Amino acid sequence: MTTVGTFRIFTVLVATVAVVAVYLLISRTDFGLTVRAGVQDDEMTEFLGVDLPLRFTAMFCLGAAIAGLGGVLRAAESGLGTGMGQTFVILAFVVVVVGGVGSLFGSVVSGILIGEATFMTPVVLTALSAATGVAAFDVSGIQGLVPYLVMITVLLVRPRGLFGEEGLME
Repeated sequence: MTTVGTFRIFTVLVATVAVVAVYLLISRTDFGLTVRAGVQDDEMTEFLGVDLPLRFTAMFCLGAAIAGLGGVLRAAESGLGTGMGQTFVILAFVVVVVGGVGSLFGSVVSGILIGEATFMTPVVLTALSAATGVAAFDVSGIQGLVPYLVMITVLLVRPRGLFGEEGLME
């Protein structure tokens, strides 16, 4: 039986609300439409009278606010420290690459995929070691390697990530 803390459930709910809000902002508003148009063709979007630097700055500020919210939620759970974000910077990069650069849905799916793989791999290997009696299956520290193994596997099969658009960053 597994127990889940109330604060972790709260964190998942806050993250879900944040992802849905960003999705709705990007896909259902004129602001999101002009930002997406600016990413696709910035020259034409500016010719149409859209102030792209202002909109891109607003999107950057929104991203920084969401990152700050994530930092506050993490600090409330694990404690505040000067280097608390260093472990997540590379992991966030891996999540974006696996999901596909430019795909919000891909980032969400790859975050869940990498999180589940990171949690389940040691559990499965320990059970496999106990069932077979082969101690070599019980690899300590495998959790730190799993995100990179997932990234390598996905990039070998699909170089632009799970939901990346062809030609988006070219």
